[in-house]
Amino acid sequence: MSSINFYSYPMIGAMIMLVLLGSRGFRAIAPAQWLATAALGGTLVAGWWIMRPPPSAVPPALALEAALSSGKPTLVEFQSPF
Repeated sequence: MSSINFYSYPMIGAMIMLVLLGSRGFRAIAPAQWLATAALGGTLVAGWWIMRPPPSAVPPALALEAALSSGKPTLVEFQSPF
């Protein structure tokens, strides 16, 4: 299930591409339309590559506790994977 969640953007992009190509019929597509479709696909791939979250290391509990009690302002952010 997590792979579906993680790869939902590329899967939806692939479905959009298939719908666009399938609506024209795969054999009746002009070269300019193939180029436009390839440009759209490249834009979707670039968007996924730019917007994907980088992997982050979770600090140990002692390091977090030391950061919170150091007296400096600390931003603690909680995220859900769902």
